[in-house]
Amino acid sequence: MRKPRTLRSLTLALTALALVIGFAPEAEAKVGEKKAGPLMGNFKLAPAVSFGDVGYLDTQFALQLEIAYAVDKKNAAYIGFNPQFQFANFTNINLTGTFQYDIELPVEGLYLYPKINAGLAIFPNSFSGYCGRFGCGGRGASVAFALQPEFGVKYNIFKNFHVLGEPLSFPIYIARYTFAQWRFWLGVGFDI
Repeated sequence: MRKPRTLRSLTLALTALALVIGFAPEAEAKVGEKKAGPLMGNFKLAPAVSFGDVGYLDTQFALQLEIAYAVDKKNAAYIGFNPQFQFANFTNINLTGTFQYDIELPVEGLYLYPKINAGLAIFPNSFSGYCGRFGCGGRGASVAFALQPEFGVKYNIFKNFHVLGEPLSFPIYIARYTFAQWRFWLGVGFDI
């Protein structure tokens, strides 16, 4: 019963992302003026709540380190690498590449950004006490393709320092069976 609701939520999130990207050209006149340079790094923390038909999967503590470089003159379009580590009664490590586009708002230093991450998710021997579609705990590692649409807001307090929040982060893990999570990232970062 959860699959239609999950699909509907994912469709709404992707539609909102497409609408924001569609309005991006109007908002890019001053992008990059408040940033120090093209290199961006972030440190993020979040809860990761699992849903889908994969048995009992606990809420996890998530940690992300991110480094990205702006590939345009206005320091708005970033390409980077953002490994993520999630811990609870099971562990997963996401090794993903990322694309982010900053859209400056009328408030100086305030940006909205759609983002997409894609890469490899590794589930080591950590499903202790869990027997389900990934097998039983302690019986080897499994891997999946990770696709993570995200949407966030960041504010450059200083030219080299910003704070951020990503209330919409939906990692989807695609392997023999698929499941998804919701995360709410909070973090700090730098621009140089």
